[in-house]
Amino acid sequence: MARELRGHSVKNLMNRILPLGQTCNRYLRRYGKSQPNIEMCCPLCGRTMHKHGCYYRTAAMRGRAIKIPIYRWYCPSCKKTLSLLPDFLIPWARYTTVMREIAVRRKMEGKSFAQIADLISSKAVAVSRCTVKRWYKRHLRQVEKVSLWLCKKLIQAGTEQDLLRQYTPGVNPTPQDTIYWFQKLLALYAPAHSFLRGYWQWLNKKLPIDNLL
Repeated sequence: MARELRGHSVKNLMNRILPLGQTCNRYLRRYGKSQPNIEMCCPLCGRTMHKHGCYYRTAAMRGRAIKIPIYRWYCPSCKKTLSLLPDFLIPWARYTTVMREIAVRRKMEGKSFAQIADLISSKAVAVSRCTVKRWYKRHLRQVEKVSLWLCKKLIQAGTEQDLLRQYTPGVNPTPQDTIYWFQKLLALYAPAHSFLRGYWQWLNKKLPIDNLL
């Protein structure tokens, strides 16, 4: 088990993302008052966990912010709780994944942080320029790890394309070059329908917990 935990914090491992509803409204209709009937195993010891209530957090999207229940499971052996997140959120993020993806996409199109903040803000949910900048910097930190993970998955799936040749940044590559490579890899890996709610939301269900976008 120590080998499996290497490179992962215990705090990160005690979160799990599953497709419990593509939107906040769908999630609330299904699980607003009842916990998902899912058997969970402890990521630390592998034993079956018990249902352990919930806590509430705010999911902010363009136009409104909604409080939703986040359900937990408890391991009597490790004395740890695991939180089960719907796929439109990641741990410790207040804003929905699709909202953050739109912001990064607009930045890659040449928009300024201030322009993006104005674009995605509303009377109900305000987004600052600094928040958008923080999202973009986080994406720059994550994108290399995710790109390498995508390469591995594509190779395992039997792709015959030279994936490294698609990364053509020149002599001095920049983080933005890596984002363009990531976008090419994602287009090969993700089904077209996943774009309906954004690629990140679909991809985060599959990524290792430390690689989330």
